[in-house]
Amino acid sequence: MKKFLLSVVATLSFAASTSTLMPYGAYIHYGDKSTKDYADLFGIYASYYNFPVKFELDGEYLKIKYKSITKSVPITPSSTITTTYNPSDWNQYDLTFAAHYYQGYNWDYKVGIHNVFIDQKDNPDNYDKVLFGGVMYYVYLAYNAGVDFYYSMYNNFHVNQYTLFGGVNFGNYYAPGGSHYVEVKLNFINISDKDVTGKKNYVNAEAKYTNAQGPWVTTIGGNIGKNAYKVESGGFVVYSLNDEYKGKAYIKVNYSINKTTGVGVKYTKTYFEEGDKDTFSDTYMLEFSKSF
Repeated sequence: MKKFLLSVVATLSFAASTSTLMPYGAYIHYGDKSTKDYADLFGIYASYYNFPVKFELDGEYLKIKYKSITKSVPITPSSTITTTYNPSDWNQYDLTFAAHYYQGYNWDYKVGIHNVFIDQKDNPDNYDKVLFGGVMYYVYLAYNAGVDFYYSMYNNFHVNQYTLFGGVNFGNYYAPGGSHYVEVKLNFINISDKDVTGKKNYVNAEAKYTNAQGPWVTTIGGNIGKNAYKVESGGFVVYSLNDEYKGKAYIKVNYSINKTTGVGVKYTKTYFEEGDKDTFSDTYMLEFSKSF
């Protein structure tokens, strides 16, 4: 049995030295056709930036509750008995670390590791990991482009993923309408064993739009194209429950209480195939950030 990870990543301003702490939590509701009932997630993200380096650390705990399974078992040719089985909770602990090196004010080099520890009563404990790295060229408040590589290691197979991305800023933060940022990504995913999902290669596209105006920052986005065992958000988000994902859409709103304190809420609708059934999930997230 594989795993699911949902996380968030904070963005630091270009200051001489900045530290950020961001606790967050989420509730996930699954559709009627899913074997999962609901999930609770709690985590904390921390970062330290002191040019030319930046370090990021994220720890999470995820608990998935499964629906009861009811079966009718024949006991005689003309009668049956109904039995109910309650699957054990899925307990998952994630620890992600990333390090950045900035060359001048135009290049960002990144390396990191994402560790996942699984604890479930009915299954052996499991450990999986994702190694990642990337490079980005950027002109601050103008545009950026880059490539990330992810190497995911699971029991009996591995996954390679290349992600190409680019973004552009326009508008003025102080002008009516605020500033705008548009980003697109292309994900190329290769699974070493075709029997894992029924196919070896996936191509998936992502897009998002962000508007910053006054104390408010609003982001809408989503992705299209089937995918499995995908990694997102620079290595902090991993989809690896052996489900085939078909697309998602989200909206996120952040509010700056002052220059160092903020809160945010996010809603995500995800469509995926679990076994041979199409289903969905709704995720509600709340975060609080504090910079020093």
